[in-house]
Amino acid sequence: MLSRKAKGLFIEVGEFSVQVAKTTSLTPPCAVESVESFSLSGAWERLSRLTEEMSGTGSGGKLVQAHCAVYPPSRFVRRHTVESAAKAKDPAYLGNVLSQQFKIDTATNVAAVLNAVDGSEFTLERSIAQQKELVFAGSVKAEFDKLQESLTDADVYPVSLQLGTLSVLGGISDYIRWKQISDPVMVIEMSMGQTCTYIVSRNMVELARPLSKGLSTIVPRIREELGLKDEASAEKLFLSNTFDFTEMGPALLQGLLKELQAAIGFFEVQTGMTIGHLHLGSLPENLSWIPSVMSKSLGLRLLRTEYGEWLPRVDVQPQESVLEQVGGHASWFGLFSMMGAFNSKDNGSKKK
Repeated sequence: MLSRKAKGLFIEVGEFSVQVAKTTSLTPPCAVESVESFSLSGAWERLSRLTEEMSGTGSGGKLVQAHCAVYPPSRFVRRHTVESAAKAKDPAYLGNVLSQQFKIDTATNVAAVLNAVDGSEFTLERSIAQQKELVFAGSVKAEFDKLQESLTDADVYPVSLQLGTLSVLGGISDYIRWKQISDPVMVIEMSMGQTCTYIVSRNMVELARPLSKGLSTIVPRIREELGLKDEASAEKLFLSNTFDFTEMGPALLQGLLKELQAAIGFFEVQTGMTIGHLHLGSLPENLSWIPSVMSKSLGLRLLRTEYGEWLPRVDVQPQESVLEQVGGHASWFGLFSMMGAFNSKDNGSKKK
């Protein structure tokens, strides 16, 4: 049974942590009353206790409605430009692009096809000329199902279950229009197993590309640099908050940096545009040395996240205590991006 309480709940389940926001409503306009972040270890128990408090019942009580963003390990986001309207009208076209060009198994994966300009779902009822630039996004269905089951076991009823990457890309697009940033922004999403890069301009998602290396490639380098006995010790140190890796950062990230530099060079040569900023929001605060090292090594400025000014513009009002808690840390950007009322056609001016 669903809780009748009108409060809103937004949940982002990442690889390193679960972040939660309590709001006055599930839809904007709303106020953000509090936020929490806790490590993935024991996260579902913490979430279950939180929903019990919100519903006012004991264990096994009413389900609390929430908008949820998840990051399944098999997630994918790919860019595609439609070659011709005639091809796009073929019922098999989109499936063929997914399976043949992107090598995604359509039998085991669930996918959405979106307009790269405004995020709307691709439909043959709309002019193909207005939908030539597409984003394919999805994941293995079983992973989505498992995450949904974990949420419901914690007494959460997902009003929506979103791919977190899409929330971030939509939020970045709106944010840079508001900031009137003319150059594209490189968005990097890092996990232990993979790194995905996206280039977002004020007009659309320009590029989406997976890289062959994830954070796990840093671990053996840490073992070598510090002379540790095994990789388990190196990984524990890497994920802790007890050692500052900033000085040796360029050496640890060497392989990733080479791939990122190649992606930047390819994009800039092909488009004539110059990437100016970097956003890396998928990491916990104890790994904040990585964005710093990457921005310096790549010659990009870190995108400043001014939540206190941006969020009211999209009908979200965080309390002062919330703003003090999150500061300007990019790790909260995905959670906040789920809440806003975005308008892809505005000119970047603030709402009055």
